Amino acid sequence: MGTGSPVLINSAVPTPCLQERKPTRARNSPADFSLAYVYRMAVHCSVIRTLRHNGLNRLYKRGDRKKIRPDLVARVSSILLALDAANKPSDLDLPRYRIHPLKGALKDYWSVYESANWRIVFRFQDGDVYDVDLVDYH
Repeated sequence: MGTGSPVLINSAVPTPCLQERKPTRARNSPADFSLAYVYRMAVHCSVIRTLRHNGLNRLYKRGDRKKIRPDLVARVSSILLALDAANKPSDLDLPRYRIHPLKGALKDYWSVYESANWRIVFRFQDGDVYDVDLVDYH
């Protein structure tokens, strides 16, 4: 897990729906595909509450890909959208994600396969997702 403190996305106040946010398009993303664009089209409310990785935070909130490796952006975007729509870990139980619970010090966390040695690690609590982090396992 990253050493930084998590970035609070939504407070304890009831979550506003994504369509109420005012996203901005990133300078280096195509006009027709960014998380900000997808959010404008979204109808559901956000489930992701905190992000530990600054690159994930920028991608999730503004569609800015700058802090994520270019070869990981498309898959990370897909995983974030799936996490945002999930209410429980079993909602992500698809072969391409290879979701599994972690053990030891990260007992309450789940991991989703990103690629090779990259994983997205997070925890579910009361139907919301917390402490989302992009981790290099090696």
